[in-house]
Amino acid sequence: MTEEKHSPGQQKKSEQEIAKSFDSISCGLCIYRIEGERLFPLFRNRAFYDIMGFSEENLQRLDHETQYLNIHPEDLENLRQYRTEK
Repeated sequence: MTEEKHSPGQQKKSEQEIAKSFDSISCGLCIYRIEGERLFPLFRNRAFYDIMGFSEENLQRLDHETQYLNIHPEDLENLRQYRTEK
């Protein structure tokens, strides 16, 4: 069995399609990556935040605060400039 390789653009599109599908599920859903004994959240659907009582303001703030999560500090400024130019 061979492993299919995807370009970064294809990967992002697939992730967006999966997120859209998961957001249509009415129960809270979380996806995590496991590394050793640590869990890293990858995705939570909209229902998760609704069930947990997040307001729209909370969601916007969370999105803004985590936009650059796990980006190397030396790359932050260039990434921010790139995003504002688009």
